[in-house]
Amino acid sequence: MSRARWALVAVIGFAAVAVSSGPAAAAPAVCVALQVQSGKAGLSALVRVELPGGRATPVADLGFRVNAIGYAAAQDVAYGLASHGRSGGLSAGGHVVTISRDGQVTDRGPLRSPGQAHGATAGAVSGTRWYLRSGSALSVVDVDPASRTYLTVVSTVSLRSPGLSQTVDDFDLGPDGLLHGVAAQGRLVTINPVDGDVREVGTPSLGGGRSYGAAVTGPDGMLYVLGEQVRGQSVWFRISLRSPAAVESVVNPASPDHTDAAGCLRARPGPTPPPVAVPPLPAQQPPPARPAVNPTITPSPVAPPSGAPAVGQPAGSPPSRRPYKTATAVPRADTRLGRTEEKRRWGLAVLVLVLAGGAGAVRRTRG
Repeated sequence: MSRARWALVAVIGFAAVAVSSGPAAAAPAVCVALQVQSGKAGLSALVRVELPGGRATPVADLGFRVNAIGYAAAQDVAYGLASHGRSGGLSAGGHVVTISRDGQVTDRGPLRSPGQAHGATAGAVSGTRWYLRSGSALSVVDVDPASRTYLTVVSTVSLRSPGLSQTVDDFDLGPDGLLHGVAAQGRLVTINPVDGDVREVGTPSLGGGRSYGAAVTGPDGMLYVLGEQVRGQSVWFRISLRSPAAVESVVNPASPDHTDAAGCLRARPGPTPPPVAVPPLPAQQPPPARPAVNPTITPSPVAPPSGAPAVGQPAGSPPSRRPYKTATAVPRADTRLGRTEEKRRWGLAVLVLVLAGGAGAVRRTRG
C-alpha cells in the first residue's frame, strides 16, 4: 500500500476514535432531573438537567441550602432537607421543603420524630416513602399528604459496613428495589432498604472523585451519577445496573459545588381539548302508513258502429285534459230493432182504437 493510502487510513481511524469517545451532548434526553447546587452565600440554586446530554437550564435561587432531595412523581415536587435559610440556620436541625419543577419553595417545618435523620446528605423518594441516609443510619419518612404520619420518620435501620455506607453522598432506587449509589474512590454500591445490607458492586472505577453528590435512575435502566472534581472537573457517568456493570463518561459539565439531584420528572399532560358539542339525533318517527290500493279494472272500450259518433264526446270537440279520466264510448242501439219496436207500439195503439170504436158502436145500437 502506498504512503498516501496509509496516511488516509490513519486519518479515518483517528476521526472514528474521536467521535466514539466524545460526550453524548447530541443524544436525545431520556430523563430530565432536578439538581440543586451551591450558589451565593452557600444557598442552593435549582437547575434542570437533561440526561444523558447534560444540558443544564437554570431555574431559580431557592433561598435555602438544600440537600438529600427526592422526587415524588405523584405530587410532581421534590422533597429536601434545608439546613440554612437567608437569615441563618434553621431550628430543630433543619426543615423539610418541597420544590416544584419551576423553583417554587414551600417550608414544611421540621421533621416529626427525626431521630437519626438529622443532617441527612443522601435522599430518594419511591412512592410515598422518602429514604434518608445520615451517617450509618437509613431512615424512612412518610410523604403522603393524606396520611396522619405525614413528614414523620416511620422507620430507621442501621447500615452494615459503616465505613463504606457513610461515604455515599446520594443514591436512587433501582428496578431491583435496591438503592444504588457511589461511595468514596468511585465505588458503586447497593443498599438494601429493608435490612440495611451494603454491598460493593464490581465495576471499573469512576475516577476517584472527591464526592458523587447527584444520582438519578433513568427510564432506560441506567444510573446517572455526577462525580465532583474527577481529575479536576465534574463528570456525568452512565452506569449499567446489569451484571456485569459498565461505566461510561457521557459529559463534562461546569464544576458546581455541593450538588444533589432527583428525578426523572414525569411528563406533564397536554391541554385537554374542549368538548365538542354533538347535536342530539332527531327522534325517529314511524313511516306513514300507506293507503290500501284496490286494483281498478278498467273496462275495455267498445268500438262504436261504423260512422256513429261516440256518446258524450260530440264530434269536433277537443279531448278532455283532465288526467286519469277515460271516456267510455256507449254504442247506440241497432236501428232495425228500434223500427220493429216502433211498429209494435203503433199496432197496439191501432188495436186499442179499434176496440174502443167497436164498444161505442155497440152502446149506440142498444140504445
